[in-house]
Amino acid sequence: MKVGISIPVGTRVGSHAGKLTIETDMALLPRVQADLLAEIQSEINLKPSFAFFGFLGPDGASPAKEIRIFSAWKDLELACPPDQHENIVTELKTEGPGQFHFVLRVSAVREKGFFKASIRLKTNCASEPEITIPVYAWLR
Repeated sequence: MKVGISIPVGTRVGSHAGKLTIETDMALLPRVQADLLAEIQSEINLKPSFAFFGFLGPDGASPAKEIRIFSAWKDLELACPPDQHENIVTELKTEGPGQFHFVLRVSAVREKGFFKASIRLKTNCASEPEITIPVYAWLR
């Protein structure tokens, strides 16, 4: 017995589960049941999906945080528009087709407390023309 299953284009990203019941004309196996699990992923994946710098000292400077960006779509192009945030320094490197290495640093933040910002990357992907990367830190 062979059963084909298709998932519609536009199905939301995330985990999906369901049950499949097939009724047969076989006396020994009148009904077959199967659990179905599917994980729909975005065309562009980030690991991790945000940058958390933890606690930063009085100078507000930080070590680098790295985010790997990858896609099965080998023609993916990314660009990081300059000067998005005065306290975040970024560097985008291409590692191979559909693979990127994004490095972020927080520098010279003077205000104490919780620091929250975001960096936007532009893509040539029609379904995800922009990626937003949240950036967090605690400043002492």
